[in-house]
Amino acid sequence: MKAILALWVLVIALPASAASLAEGDTVYDKITGWVYYIDSIHGDKIYIHNNDEKAWPLQRKSSDLLKSIESYGRVSTGATVTYYNESTKYMETSEVTAVFENGLAFLWSTVMNKLWLKRSTRIAVAKLGVEVAEYMGVRAGDHLCVPKKLYAAKGSVKAGTQAIVSKVYDNGSAEVKLGKVLFLQYKEVLLLKDLSASCN
Repeated sequence: MKAILALWVLVIALPASAASLAEGDTVYDKITGWVYYIDSIHGDKIYIHNNDEKAWPLQRKSSDLLKSIESYGRVSTGATVTYYNESTKYMETSEVTAVFENGLAFLWSTVMNKLWLKRSTRIAVAKLGVEVAEYMGVRAGDHLCVPKKLYAAKGSVKAGTQAIVSKVYDNGSAEVKLGKVLFLQYKEVLLLKDLSASCN
């Protein structure tokens, strides 16, 4: 009976994250501040790895790690979001690879052709835009105009260019199709404040 009681005490004393961590889980490493996956677990020793085959696994304790969660606030893993890219200085779209209970999200790297979690973009969930039906009176399908020349992720946009709204996001951005003829259209993420109802 004492042995059973001692076992229960041991289980209760274990952190919830330690009991739920498993090989292959995506985790946030509190030591480096980046995202890895669990390579293997040997007792209280947890080995984490990124997708770089040349890198050695790092040894961690369960208290060093946060397991990814399905969603945090309005942002879910796998969702397409818009965000301000500090490197390019433009609004861009990206896919959320993981979110954590510390309020951080990691996005698909725009530089790499494959997912390399250690090199993905780290950003606060609050800075991301998620798709909504309407924002500032603008909906998908609306025709807007670029009143003055803009610089965006895919290049400059001429004044007077027609912008057809594809998606609207709750951070005041919109994914739009630009161009007056079909074969010249391309997608870009612009801020609604930089667009107008007409070019007249």
